Amino acid sequence: MYTYTVSGTAPCTPQSTTVTVTINPIPNAGTDNSIVLCETSPAVDLFTQLAIALKRAERGHRH
Repeated sequence: MYTYTVSGTAPCTPQSTTVTVTINPIPNAGTDNSIVLCETSPAVDLFTQLAIALKRAERGHRH
């Protein structure tokens, strides 16, 4: 939290305001993953593919 203050010169009074800065961590979308699909391939849940890549990344970080 930051407070910014400006001193006043007559006839103006001093003024201040408070600003809160929030830094959010970058989301982790997992690691790269690839699959081969053809026009005749059955439907694929891409979230499942993302979960597989994420599990691989987690195993890699346990060393």
